[in-house]
Amino acid sequence: MPTTTPRRIDPEEDVLSVSEERSDLRTVERREGLPGLPGGPGLDHKPLEVSDEVLDVLLSGVRTAEEIAGPDGVLGQLTRRLLNRALEAELAAHLGYEAGEAPPGGAGNARNGKPGKTILTDQGPLRIRSPRDRKGTFEPEIVKKRQTR
Repeated sequence: MPTTTPRRIDPEEDVLSVSEERSDLRTVERREGLPGLPGGPGLDHKPLEVSDEVLDVLLSGVRTAEEIAGPDGVLGQLTRRLLNRALEAELAAHLGYEAGEAPPGGAGNARNGKPGKTILTDQGPLRIRSPRDRKGTFEPEIVKKRQTR
């Protein structure tokens, strides 16, 4: 399976350079920052660091490597929750309102379900729920349509 190298964010150009163990190296440009996500509005530019307290809570009760990185381990659960939350934030930014709120200006484009999708990660297959909108204009950036890796 491909492994990823650490990501480098260049705040001057707002470009995310990601190099993967593949034959091609790509530079991916971020379109816009999403509120509540790293790099989004209202967040400073220093990298997010997970505190030791948060790690202690996540690892409480974990005894083996399988419980951390196995198919149903903490890492898989955390990855799934982060991706689902990021996709929801992307859709909220696209629609202009949060889930559970009324659309601004009446009945316009609205949420239209969250079909399941399996993506392949370094830890194995991961089942996420990718939200969609009624008009079909939402193009997620975190995990693109028809993307499986």
